Amino acid sequence: MVCRVGNDPTGTALLVVPPFECAWLVDEEFRLPTASNGCVVFEAKGDNDVTVIFDKHPGSKRLKYSEASYTVILGSHKNSRLSIDKNGTQVHVANIPLAVLEKDEFNRYWVDLSNGVITIGKSEPGTPPYYTWTDPTPETGLEYVGLSSWDKHIIYRNFGVVGSPDLTGPVPASAWERNWESEMPYILSFCRQPELADVTFVVEDPTTQPLPTDPNPDAPSAPRRLSIPAHGVVLANLCQNLYSGQEGEDVAQSKRQVDLPGVSPAVLIFFLECCYGQPNSDPGFAQWESLHLLAATLGSTEALRERLRARERFSVAEPAPDQVTESGATAEGGEGGGREGE
Repeated sequence: MVCRVGNDPTGTALLVVPPFECAWLVDEEFRLPTASNGCVVFEAKGDNDVTVIFDKHPGSKRLKYSEASYTVILGSHKNSRLSIDKNGTQVHVANIPLAVLEKDEFNRYWVDLSNGVITIGKSEPGTPPYYTWTDPTPETGLEYVGLSSWDKHIIYRNFGVVGSPDLTGPVPASAWERNWESEMPYILSFCRQPELADVTFVVEDPTTQPLPTDPNPDAPSAPRRLSIPAHGVVLANLCQNLYSGQEGEDVAQSKRQVDLPGVSPAVLIFFLECCYGQPNSDPGFAQWESLHLLAATLGSTEALRERLRARERFSVAEPAPDQVTESGATAEGGEGGGREGE
């Protein structure tokens, strides 16, 4: 089997890549503008494994890995995630929504390579949301692009190579709000990278205990102040007061400490989890008033406030632990809600 070029009913050129084949775009117009820098744009349709290869030289028609290359696979692992290979070895896997293919229709993607920084997105280059992976030891001298497949046919059309988009600015708030549910994995990835934090929240730990060396251990101790790092590039789009008074300042470059007296670590952590994605903690029934006050203080957007309200409705629908007796009946005398056999 070989790669085929044809046309759809509208006259648009189609490139059909059979399993384990690679179509190298060898014409001058398809080479990266500068070595290891450029953006591949295309539309694709298939069951899994839409594959873009960056290499120093055009390879063979059969899919092979060279000693200096990047391979970016959308819909890898049975159309469930993104996979990036370097020199034939898998170096990164991410479970992100934009890497899941819509099998029955064409979707437009862009894959950018910028000196070892690989960014993947949908629609036009630079359009959020997008996902970025950085190679700590970038490959150099890559000039050619290949479009490939794995075990199923992939159809490509409207493909080309352009200069890298400008990805330095903050993502517009409207983009995050418009794609709230689908963006959770991207935002959560920030939460797991404290080294990228550019904002520090200072809260009070209500569980502070007197030190053993304290001369007056019976006296009430001042709450211990805890510093919790966060990421302005995410929060600035959800908390409008975070950078008030700093007009024109680059959110990604600024450093700021935000003091939140009277706010407990549990409340702040739950609030941040709501900003970054699905909350993993539970603030407790008594903390919801504090949460809403914190949201108001930071100027939370309507999308974030609605997320907090939805989570609160879910929480208050469940009886508090001290409202349940040992027999399973609630304090009001009703029966426990569990199903038999659970």
